[in-house]
Amino acid sequence: MTRSRQKKNETSSQDPVPSNTPSSPIPEPTPIPSMTPATPKPSAAPSVAVSPAQTRAYSHLLDPDKIPDPDSDSDSSSVSSNSSPVRMSSKPTGSWTNNGPGKAPTVHARFLRPQEYGNVKTSFLRYLHKAKISNANSEEARDFFMACFQNEQTMNYFHATRDSLIKLDGPAFENAMLEHLVGTTWMKTVRSLILDAKQDSFDDGAFSVMYKSLVSYNNLLKSVGKQIDDSLFQASMHSALNSDFEVFLESDGVDLTTKDLTAWVTLLKEKDAHFRKYRRPELTRLARLEELEKKRIGDSNNRRNNNTPSAPLSNISNTASSFRSNSYSSSSNNNTNNSHRFPRLSELDPKQREFYNLLEMCFKCRPFPSPR
Repeated sequence: MTRSRQKKNETSSQDPVPSNTPSSPIPEPTPIPSMTPATPKPSAAPSVAVSPAQTRAYSHLLDPDKIPDPDSDSDSSSVSSNSSPVRMSSKPTGSWTNNGPGKAPTVHARFLRPQEYGNVKTSFLRYLHKAKISNANSEEARDFFMACFQNEQTMNYFHATRDSLIKLDGPAFENAMLEHLVGTTWMKTVRSLILDAKQDSFDDGAFSVMYKSLVSYNNLLKSVGKQIDDSLFQASMHSALNSDFEVFLESDGVDLTTKDLTAWVTLLKEKDAHFRKYRRPELTRLARLEELEKKRIGDSNNRRNNNTPSAPLSNISNTASSFRSNSYSSSSNNNTNNSHRFPRLSELDPKQREFYNLLEMCFKCRPFPSPR
């Protein structure tokens, strides 16, 4: 055998011989213990970490009643969250709170305005109707009414005078409530609100709003038997009418002297709706145009005064005579010495003076010829 064939046989014997039989499986590398966690978590539900700073920052947005207790089951936590009462705000924003239909109002302030007391009373009467308490002067109804007030001074007042207040009749009880909550001079205040009313002081200047407000004031007086009669009440509303609305009524032929209060109020409500929808926008537009015209005239006068360095012509004409009388002697000498420079001009007649004032021309220079 030659040397070249021997080398080929040696190299072929060193190469692995391919075979169709499957080879033994290669073992997988063992994981490093230090790189893998002891109890790996599934990647399908990643957890979101919340820092303590974020918890403190958003703690005011979390409702503790809606957070379930980890020691209790889900059913008990859901029942407790659904059965929890509505929590009121610890800092009331107004003098009283309307807690909704079927619930008594909550009064926070020590003193109330007459219209606020009327609103509280109306809300409380609705609560009595919902609670099926027909007698508003019963002991039960008055106890419920006293429980509406949360001010410390009012609560002390009710605690000290409760027995005597329960024994009072209806008008006397209302008078005691109004004297304590509105003031001892509440009757004088309410009467002045009716007799000195103005239509423009009510919402949108509507006659219907004014009428309802004045009726509510008069009902406070009626609760103690001191209401204003219909004739004086109608005269007060007549004097409270807006001047433009009254002119509109007179131009429309409305008889404001009728004695039927109900018909008078119904007619004025209809006329007021027409006036506020059609006539008042036109009056507002005219008033705006008049205001713009006054502003334009004022701005033009200011620009004219700023552009002329000398005094106005009216001041010159007013001070001309006094200037001549005070400096007659000195001016006469100067005129004789400088006659060739400042020739004496003839006096102006009224027509020429009006012409020069119109053109804003100087009376001394007279740069333009006089009208012929």
